[in-house]
Amino acid sequence: MPAGFREVGVDELYAQLHSPADAGATERAAGAGAEDAPAVLDVRTRGEFAGGRVPGAVNVPLDELSDAVRSGRLDDMRGRPVAVVCAIGKRSAQVRPPPSRPVAFLPILMLTCAV
Repeated sequence: MPAGFREVGVDELYAQLHSPADAGATERAAGAGAEDAPAVLDVRTRGEFAGGRVPGAVNVPLDELSDAVRSGRLDDMRGRPVAVVCAIGKRSAQVRPPPSRPVAFLPILMLTCAV
C-alpha cells in the first residue's frame, strides 16, 4: 500500500464518522465542523449510489474521477482524510495515483468491504 493510503473496515469508518460529541453522522460526514472526520468519496455508478449510500458521501463514478479532480470538484476534500468506497472494493482499490504523480488528497482510507 503506498504511503498515505490505509485500508479500513466498516467498523473503523463508522467510528470515524460517528462520535458521541457529534450532532449526527450526516452532519459529520458532510463536514459540518468536523475537519478531522473523513470525507466519503463513493466511486460507484450513479445508479448504485441512488440505491443506498453512506450519509454525506459524494458520488463521483470511477471513470469520472480524474476529470473531477482536475476540475476542482473535490477541492473541499483537500486537507481531510478521504474514505473511498464502492460496492465490493475493486473500484476503490483503483483510486491510486501513479508513483510519479503527487497525491493531492491524503490520507486516503480504502474501505475493505462493500457499502
